[in-house]
Amino acid sequence: MEKITKDMVEMIGLHGIIAFFGGVVAYLSKAEQPKFLKIIIAGVIGSFTGVIFGLLASLLTDSQYIMLAIAGIGGTTGKEGMEWLFGILKRVVNKKV
Repeated sequence: MEKITKDMVEMIGLHGIIAFFGGVVAYLSKAEQPKFLKIIIAGVIGSFTGVIFGLLASLLTDSQYIMLAIAGIGGTTGKEGMEWLFGILKRVVNKKV
């Protein structure tokens, strides 16, 4: 197992911050009358999704800029992005079983 370094923790934190704003932007672009709590919730969901996307991106590229961009995109997709990832995971698992 790979040892967790300070740089790794900082990068995951940066993914979360970028994705948080992605989630907020996605919510604000859809909401006619935004509410503060819903903005925060959208940011938290976006942050989680973006970190997952960013971690997956780290398997595909060494470029931190690309990883951050993918984390931001993951943040904007939010719940729909997680459903998409779970759909892919289900198909992969079903093929192996």
